[in-house]
Amino acid sequence: MQKIDQAHKVHQTDFTAGSGNALQAAVATIFGVQLEDCPNFVQAPEGYEAAMQSWLAARGWKVKKLPLEDGFLKKSSGATPGDKCIVRGTSPRGDFGHVVVGSIKASDDATSEALGVDFWHDPHPDGTMLRPPLVWVAVFEPSLTLIGHAAFRSFRNVWMLEELGVPYKHIEAKPRTAEASAANPFGKIPSLIDGDFTMYESAAINTYLGDKFRARPGAPDLVPIAGTKERGRYEQLVCCLMAEMDAQGLWIHRKHESLPQMVPQAFKAIPEAVTVARSHFDKVLGIVVDDLRRSGDYLLGETFSAADILFVHCLNWAEAIGWLPAPEFGDDAPLLPEYLRKCRDRDAYKRAAAKK
Repeated sequence: MQKIDQAHKVHQTDFTAGSGNALQAAVATIFGVQLEDCPNFVQAPEGYEAAMQSWLAARGWKVKKLPLEDGFLKKSSGATPGDKCIVRGTSPRGDFGHVVVGSIKASDDATSEALGVDFWHDPHPDGTMLRPPLVWVAVFEPSLTLIGHAAFRSFRNVWMLEELGVPYKHIEAKPRTAEASAANPFGKIPSLIDGDFTMYESAAINTYLGDKFRARPGAPDLVPIAGTKERGRYEQLVCCLMAEMDAQGLWIHRKHESLPQMVPQAFKAIPEAVTVARSHFDKVLGIVVDDLRRSGDYLLGETFSAADILFVHCLNWAEAIGWLPAPEFGDDAPLLPEYLRKCRDRDAYKRAAAKK
């Protein structure tokens, strides 16, 4: 669960029994927004659960309701002690339901299989919280799960998610592990799970994320809108980097030089292939750098994009295997180091790099 602002407490304004906005105020408190930034979920025609799931999904979250038995829930429920939650019980002001903001509490008995709840904020101004029976708690968790260690191509997706500010669960699996194979028929990483949808391929994942969270409050626009010339140029760059720089350059080095040293029974060293791959990489890099010179600060112009994430990761990879610094490109020689400095100075890049 995200860190909650301890000073941010939102109060309800509608006190109608059965249709007031205590739930609205509780969600606004947990997610650090104003009351008017949330709908009154209980008045939604589709029902409060569906309305709340829809509002949360646009922000990268989902909600799970867990039943309480005598005020406790099972450890096996997946709730985490310390996480903020919404607690449903009976109002002290009458025989009708009410919700407050609480937190999951570990039992004082280390052998206990139960978790409790503490009350933290009552949306009602009188602050009298709840009376028994307590019925359920609603806990919040990221709707996205990224599978793949950040030391691999998964770094591209970690960086993208950090740029977007989207919550996610990160399973730091390596290739051909059980976690990787369960999500990807090739046993490779990364894979992204979004509810009942699973996808793989790092560049495709980033494009999907850019489209999905385009309207998320506060999220940068990292992928151009489909059907525009800018999107066409973005797709061209991504396909070029993946096919020409990654697959025909960097991957050939890994397949025929790095991996044969680690697993010689599965991969064969072919120095001639690596020499050709290095030459091809240099050629492609020269073309992309020339493109960058014409574009401006970044590949798509003055604004950082998901194409830059892919390019910088390829450059990091090249640097790690000794393919950078690359041959000089005339007047553009200082351009690449300055471009890398700008991209690596981004806060989201630093957070992603810390996960390697």
